[in-house]
Amino acid sequence: MVRETVEETLNVMLDAEAKIGDLIKPLTEHKGYEGLPSLGGRKPTLPEGITHKLSHKCQQLARYPELVEEAKARQKLSKERG
Repeated sequence: MVRETVEETLNVMLDAEAKIGDLIKPLTEHKGYEGLPSLGGRKPTLPEGITHKLSHKCQQLARYPELVEEAKARQKLSKERG
């Protein structure tokens, strides 16, 4: 029972992180320079609490949904085999 709950949670987390990647992508796309900004003048592009590392991970999951589904299918098959 606990194992199933953990596995379901991991699947939900994978889907959620992929969705975050879809939502973050437009925020992080660089549109080029509009003039020359000062060296320290970059505006944060990520929502509070989202690190660049998490953003990258989520965007990778969103970019390759077939791999996410494949990983979930392998995990399910492994569970069924016991």
